[in-house]
Amino acid sequence: MRIGKRSLMEVPEANTAIRLAAVACYPGHTLKKRLLRRAIRLGFRSGILPRISPARSFSLPVMSASCFENWMSHVEGGLDESAIYPVMIWPGDPGRGRVYFYFLDREGTALAFGKLALDEVNGQKIRNEASVLGRFGEKEPRSFRVPKLLAEGKWDGLDYLITACVPKSAQAVHLSEETGMESVVRELNSDGCRETNEPPSWWQPVLDACCHQPAFETAVRNAGESGWKLCRVHGDLNRTNLLRDGEELWLIDWEQSCPDGPRLVDEVCLEIDRWWNLSRSHDDDDREACLNRLFAGKEQENRSEMILALAFLHSVHFSPATALVEVWKEESVSAHSSDTPAFPLNQ
Repeated sequence: MRIGKRSLMEVPEANTAIRLAAVACYPGHTLKKRLLRRAIRLGFRSGILPRISPARSFSLPVMSASCFENWMSHVEGGLDESAIYPVMIWPGDPGRGRVYFYFLDREGTALAFGKLALDEVNGQKIRNEASVLGRFGEKEPRSFRVPKLLAEGKWDGLDYLITACVPKSAQAVHLSEETGMESVVRELNSDGCRETNEPPSWWQPVLDACCHQPAFETAVRNAGESGWKLCRVHGDLNRTNLLRDGEELWLIDWEQSCPDGPRLVDEVCLEIDRWWNLSRSHDDDDREACLNRLFAGKEQENRSEMILALAFLHSVHFSPATALVEVWKEESVSAHSSDTPAFPLNQ
């Protein structure tokens, strides 16, 4: 149950009910994660799963035990609880530069969810998410819900944010069956829409990210010559960040959100994420076929916007976008004349 030198998660030293509640905190939004959570539970029951003992004296690689203890006391005060049990979860990639926390009360109920950045790169992402959630706290969205921001700031030089928990019953949407996405994308992209000839904040990072794919970089530069249509975007609108709980649709993980992103980022993200999850091969032929479908029947102006969206997603390391950029050729969008629309959302 370890990843490298780190355990998948750390559970508090407490009674059995609290420990089992801690293991249940491991997210189960997708089938793969539910299976992994089941394996963790079995590992815990068998004694294989390593645990911190006691959890409160644990220190992160870049935080002393006393600072961790002080931070936990700070969290307690913010949640107005006198008995909080921390549950720490390492990300799937142990080099990700952050850790996740759930905070349990004495009954084993999850009071809150937290992210703690271990470096400045992740600190910027967490500060960005806190800013976005703060805006939603002032004006709640109509067509979707977001976790309520409970606290954010720095502790011992590390950025953190704490939010209310998403309902346990929420699960990742099935994009091929989901019917609520059109209104979600429309509401998201209605914030701050504008056209400009001035390079947006992400333009140079995008060009830097594309420099190793000359054909695609040329397409991106050409797409930017006529200016940019910008709006607020989520920036990582894939199925693991879209959760359905009955009638409610939850959008989580706003770290990549951008107030001046390419207008079609969220639509393109949904479309290629659908392909990524339904495809069995992801080989070059399959990726080229995806590009054909994506740009089929589009006018040049719309294609330019899609290229900018694809480049933006590639620059923030969205795997399906990078997979498509890697097979881009000079003629990739020039011969696509099918009348089949690429985006079901636009039908």
